[in-house]
Amino acid sequence: MTVSRRTVVAGALGGGAAMAIGRAGATAPGAGNDPEGWFRERLAADRLPGGAAALVRPGHAPLILTAGHASLPFRAATAPETLFHIGSVGKHITAAAVLRLADAGRVDLAAGIGRYLPGLPQGWHAAPVATVLNHSSGIPDWDRIIWDRPWTRADVLGWAAGRALDFPPGAAWRYSNAGFTLLGYLIEEVTGRPYADTINAMFRDAGLQDARVDDGEAVIANRAEPYTLADGAPRHATPMSSTIASVAAGGVLMSARDVAAWSAALWGGMLLSPASRALMQAPSRLTGGRPCYYNMGWCIDRLPGRQPYLWHTGSVSGFRACHYHDPASGTTMMMALNADTDAIGAIGFGLMEQVLPGSTPESLPVMADRMPERTAVLRDLLLRRLPADPALFAAGMRVLAERMGDEVIDDYSQDQPPLSALDPVQESRAGGELRRRYRLTVAGRHDYITVGYTSDGLIHEVSSI
Repeated sequence: MTVSRRTVVAGALGGGAAMAIGRAGATAPGAGNDPEGWFRERLAADRLPGGAAALVRPGHAPLILTAGHASLPFRAATAPETLFHIGSVGKHITAAAVLRLADAGRVDLAAGIGRYLPGLPQGWHAAPVATVLNHSSGIPDWDRIIWDRPWTRADVLGWAAGRALDFPPGAAWRYSNAGFTLLGYLIEEVTGRPYADTINAMFRDAGLQDARVDDGEAVIANRAEPYTLADGAPRHATPMSSTIASVAAGGVLMSARDVAAWSAALWGGMLLSPASRALMQAPSRLTGGRPCYYNMGWCIDRLPGRQPYLWHTGSVSGFRACHYHDPASGTTMMMALNADTDAIGAIGFGLMEQVLPGSTPESLPVMADRMPERTAVLRDLLLRRLPADPALFAAGMRVLAERMGDEVIDDYSQDQPPLSALDPVQESRAGGELRRRYRLTVAGRHDYITVGYTSDGLIHEVSSI
């Protein structure tokens, strides 16, 4: 359940100014492109078992794409009603449930999470609910998940007992599945009913036919089987226990045919107040004033010459997902696969380029590198040739580097074929600070990493897909 290509996103301070240099070329949405053919060919080329996607644009009928199989041994083809686990793509669904409680006056986002959730360590009580929703609470994340082992509320609170926050709330940013899991317990405390009941009722209110919170051990009609790839061949992935499969950090099953109804309900005013919808689309801020480009279960990004867009990826055992929403055009894409793959971001963004050219980092040309020394340091960190010395980082990230060591940044040292290119594709400056987006070419795919630098050259942000 992560936004990163690895198991955990590196902790980071939020970003600087929105990207706003140059202008991307304008192309009619989807002109001359073939999203369905591209999707099928890409999954076949990557030897992925199956997948489904939905593309929703105002004035057009929803386009539903299916490819491959929901079950390989039974040769069951994927279909519009096939249910895929969407992992951390579901974080915005948990956020929507919390925002609905806030709209009803039942939750104060500025209040400490301890007001609503008993049993937390004393030092966690004052972390505002809003900071849990944007990963700036300081609540630590677990190092790993054993997918098929029960992980109950008592287990989570036992794990939390005696642990300190990674940093004071609002001082820095670190992705925390544990934090979003606690939000599910908050929903249970406030509503008096299980998290799954609240989410499933919200789905029915929104007119969704299939979507539901998962139950890993239940027999669920139309749920795809999860797979992993070993030497390019599919194998059954480790099944998830019911308590892992259903956590609020990313425990939702959704079908391609439900995406249009969910998008209409989420952005059309059926579920959330105008203020809550605006909050979901706006960067948050850290206590030092620097923007943090994550809020309410969405990463918030911007390309040169375009308005901001929202995205997230999801990853659990045997499933991957990617979600994209462009508020300016009203375009939404959700895609899910029943296989482990590091290429989920590349496939999701590639599909978006078929529909809305110039809408993702895939459209950015490589820039001349005016700071090769910084690129060299980043390459050495990614390849583990250089240790993550806390002296390289600004205050918030320095604390994380001291706690996490090299894991503060993604590890590309084991990739085969190895990382072949690290190219800058976007830059912006604000208040003397610099943000650089890099394109990483590895094993024939593109990943992206954004690094923020203070005016004296220290790293204050590392975010990746």
